[in-house]
Amino acid sequence: GTYPDGSAERLAVLREAHAAVPGDGQIGLALGADLEAARDFTAAQRVYEAVVAGGGGNEFVVTNLAILLLDQRQDAASHRRALELTRPFAEGEHHPFALAALGRAYYRNERHGEAVQVLERAAAALPAPNPQVLYYLGMAYLKAGNMAGARQQLQQAVDTARGSGLSFAGLDEARATLATLG
Repeated sequence: GTYPDGSAERLAVLREAHAAVPGDGQIGLALGADLEAARDFTAAQRVYEAVVAGGGGNEFVVTNLAILLLDQRQDAASHRRALELTRPFAEGEHHPFALAALGRAYYRNERHGEAVQVLERAAAALPAPNPQVLYYLGMAYLKAGNMAGARQQLQQAVDTARGSGLSFAGLDEARATLATLG
């Protein structure tokens, strides 16, 4: 914690700590996040997988791994793995971003009805609208055939991003989809 985020020194310390205790969720989460910030997604995936295999796969580690598999990998096996990891989030109370990861995994595995149900829960559980979750929900509505719901959620995603000054993965697709929906 004494080195700046993303610094070579911090990464070296986190790698050493992770090597000593590969199943520690806090160390794995810190190292994985720093590797993702450095855009080394393959190394981040290895770290998260090692934590899960070592028994330290808490909800946050699992969510980060699933999102990485969904957003940085385009193969069906990675998307199936993300669904396998997040499926336990379907039951009980979970963080809205964990639910969003499950919904996104359903979407990527072309289970659009289930994606809609889970993403609706995620969006409702958030204290304020999140453009990324709204985008996911809008796209799930679109694939499920609910054009009005898709239009509403995608517009809200774009408006929320504009109002907050933040971008999100999928902003361009949301705008393009809105243009086709009229």
